[in-house]
Amino acid sequence: MEILFEIIIGRFIIRFLGVRTRYLFFKIIGHKKSVEELGGEKKEFQDFVYNDIWNVIIGFAVFAALSFGIVYLFYLTGLL
Repeated sequence: MEILFEIIIGRFIIRFLGVRTRYLFFKIIGHKKSVEELGGEKKEFQDFVYNDIWNVIIGFAVFAALSFGIVYLFYLTGLL
């Protein structure tokens, strides 16, 4: 069960959020980056590790902010 939780949260949600958030950020500031490039699908191992670390950090921050926001909305509406 623990492995399933780690796969769902770690691999899917956090990395998905990290890649998409970085893509939107670069799109807003005007850099031309593709989702594949930010996802670490380059042929060089160093680029893969660098992008993967940033995706995890940013994805975790976005996931934490979304979770906090949802719980706060439930608190405000009195559902908690």
